[in-house]
Order: sequence, then C-alpha cells, then structure tokens
Amino acid sequence: MMQDGRALQSGTSHYLGQNFARAAEIEFVDRDGQLKIPYTTSWGFSTRLIGATIMVHAGDDGLRLPPRLTPYQVMIVPIIRGEPQRGDVVAGCEALARSLRT
Repeated sequence: MMQDGRALQSGTSHYLGQNFARAAEIEFVDRDGQLKIPYTTSWGFSTRLIGATIMVHAGDDGLRLPPRLTPYQVMIVPIIRGEPQRGDVVAGCEALARSLRT
C-alpha cells in the first residue's frame, strides 16, 4: 500500500509472445542461420519496486537516501518522443538541472 492508500501492483511478469518483437522489429539469427522473431517477456519487478520505494519513502521534499546507497543525487533523463519535441524537452531538463543546483 502506498501512502495515499492505493495499492501498487508490483512483481509482475507478462508473456508477450512475438507481438512486441514484431512491433519493435527485433530479430535474431538462429543456429541454422535463419532470421527469426523472438518470443519475449516483460518483467515489472525491478522498475516497479524502485518506484514503490520512492513512493513509500519520499515526501513533499523529495526522496532522501544515504550517500553510500546513492553516490549521485540526481540524474535527469530526457525522454524525447519525436524530433519536434527535442528542443523543449532538453530546455526543460536544463532548467530543472539549474534549479536543482541552487
């Protein structure tokens, strides 16, 4: 249960068959030299539990972890979904970085 009383589904796994591999155009060459589409799975254990840790241990002032556990205080990862967004996303990340340095 999260602090707001909501439950977080975590530790999930999903069998995706070949659907994700087809959509992402993932292929491999098998032992016989034939090009194949892999069968894939999705595991939500690690990323969801990291999110749950942050939601449970963070507050209005953010998440504070000891330096031994987290040698880097902040990492900003711009997620760009298309070239037209690149400038705005990068500018937003830079502005956030500036504000965190003060």
